[in-house]
Amino acid sequence: RPYQERFISNISDKLRTHRKVVAQLATGGGKTVCFSAICDRFCAKSSQDILILVHREELLIQASKAIKQPTQQVVAGMRSIPPARVYVAMVESAYKRLHLFENIGMVICDEIHIGNFTKVIDHFKEQYIIGFTATPLAAKKTNPLKNYFSDIVCGIDIPELIEQGFLCPEQTYSAQKIVERAKLKMTAGDFDQAQMGAMFKEPKYIDSTINAYKQHSLGRKTIIFNCNVEHSQAVNLAFQAQGFNSKHLDATSQDREEILQWFANTPDAILNNIGIATTGFDQPDIETVIVNKATASMPLWLQMCGRGARPHP
Repeated sequence: RPYQERFISNISDKLRTHRKVVAQLATGGGKTVCFSAICDRFCAKSSQDILILVHREELLIQASKAIKQPTQQVVAGMRSIPPARVYVAMVESAYKRLHLFENIGMVICDEIHIGNFTKVIDHFKEQYIIGFTATPLAAKKTNPLKNYFSDIVCGIDIPELIEQGFLCPEQTYSAQKIVERAKLKMTAGDFDQAQMGAMFKEPKYIDSTINAYKQHSLGRKTIIFNCNVEHSQAVNLAFQAQGFNSKHLDATSQDREEILQWFANTPDAILNNIGIATTGFDQPDIETVIVNKATASMPLWLQMCGRGARPHP
């Protein structure tokens, strides 16, 4: 797309004077497309290789599929790394094998606002570092991104993406019975997960969530962001008890791949999740997002809402 071409060119121009750059592009703007194009252009001009860092298994696969260059996934348990032009690795897998990467000229970090990349990029002193995110506000305000990057390139924003037809305008509703935010205590800059989960898990609030779904989203593919695992499981059971096509997913789920495949293939699926589908999750036919929790984080809010913003027939 034209705006992606401009974005990539602006990143290239910025790297002439800054070796560590944030690349900000709104959710749905096509970050994976952009950094795969950057890989192609860098590999065409340089004999050095590229390391792409992601934070989730699904993103590892997604990034590998998008890149045209010979690509090698680096995963847990690998004792040696075969030759490749582009390596795609989970942050922890790369960190344990930093001594094996001998010819890296560029490091691309995905979803840098999460902040898990820091211990890896400290290893690369002379390489180009590009940090991609839709929301360039660090998860920890005490450790901002300016501690690691010297400049930023901003791409197209949400209103322009909507205007050009690449994102959908959103309609926002509130459930009738909601937890009062004033009663929630703060921990580490956001609402306390345990207290919030206990309050949101009360039957009247679970009923309110289901009633909101019936009123605004009946039969539509829906993703629900809950407070914690116990809350999410309770919401899921309540949906199932009323005959809805609902499943729960969190980082410990053994059937994670099967559930995501089910969600992709089921038109009226309801996916209750914790920490899996917040950033980088690309399922264009999601029609409804239910934010079944409170947050003081604007990046988190934008990331959650963005899961339903992609156009679909």
